[in-house]
Amino acid sequence: MALSYLDLVDLVEGARGTDVRAWLRDNSQDIKARVEKAGAVLLRGFDATDPEIAGKALQTLSDELLEDAFWSTPRTGVSGKTFTATEYPGPRTIALHSEMAYMNTFPRFLCFHSIRVAEAGGETTLGPLDRISKALGDVLPKFEGGVKYVRNYHPGVDIPWQQAFRVKTQGEAEAIARKMGMQMQWLDGGSLRTTHTAQGVATAEDGSNLWFNQSHVFHASNLSAKERAAMSEIFGEDGLPRNATFSNGTPIPDEMIVQIHTALEDNTAGVEWQSGDVLFVDNMRFMHGRRPFSGERKVHVAMAQAQAIPKRIPPFQAKSGIRSKLFGLFGQPKAS
Repeated sequence: MALSYLDLVDLVEGARGTDVRAWLRDNSQDIKARVEKAGAVLLRGFDATDPEIAGKALQTLSDELLEDAFWSTPRTGVSGKTFTATEYPGPRTIALHSEMAYMNTFPRFLCFHSIRVAEAGGETTLGPLDRISKALGDVLPKFEGGVKYVRNYHPGVDIPWQQAFRVKTQGEAEAIARKMGMQMQWLDGGSLRTTHTAQGVATAEDGSNLWFNQSHVFHASNLSAKERAAMSEIFGEDGLPRNATFSNGTPIPDEMIVQIHTALEDNTAGVEWQSGDVLFVDNMRFMHGRRPFSGERKVHVAMAQAQAIPKRIPPFQAKSGIRSKLFGLFGQPKAS
């Protein structure tokens, strides 16, 4: 039986005309309790038209709004620390993933704000991390040693390094890379290669493993056979735009990535957006993605509360030991 998003989220329906920001100010403790219990809370029926609502609403959970200092996908800043959701073309599916799980510092909270609903499709997908981790079975322990991510920024292929690092000069990019523990290599023709490692699993409250990486998103098998062959011929196998291996450089078998995608797809529910919906997500309880769509779709997103240990501690626990030296890369808290 297919999962329904209404079985996963805590749905809070507002009175027509009620400003969502005012309601959140008056009900902040209730929302925190709901997020802690359910991991995903959907506000529906409120007056929510301000394009910055994702960021403003998320301050109900944490004043520490974040920036993605190392963009993986194309997106656009809206204002402050509110951004558009990934701007891949409508026909493309975005696989379930935990936000920034390809880095050693990641946000604990996400907030999505649906501004314009697609004519067809375009659901933001949710996948319960515990259920997915269980479904992965014997695959999960193989990632305990971590994942190595390799990106090659070739002019005109994928997003440029300037957009990924959100800088203009090589020196600025190198400064960020050093803080991230990332290796950089400037190549002929204006290309850049980066390599870094991050966790492959996180630890649940009971000590069990949770799937917490993006190897299945970065892996070269996501290219079609034709694309992979053509790019390998042009750039070499080690010059593909993106790839992921085990932390020691051992290739992750293509068939294992297929197995991972199957487990994700079997445990996915699509949020059928209504205009003005606001969705809070605990990034260590739910993965998220996007289904293909037609027509115009607009969803804004914000992130909050940097965490630098791959362990699912209570979401509102005191931050001692959570922040890392990478926090400065995400910017300082934004005033409301």
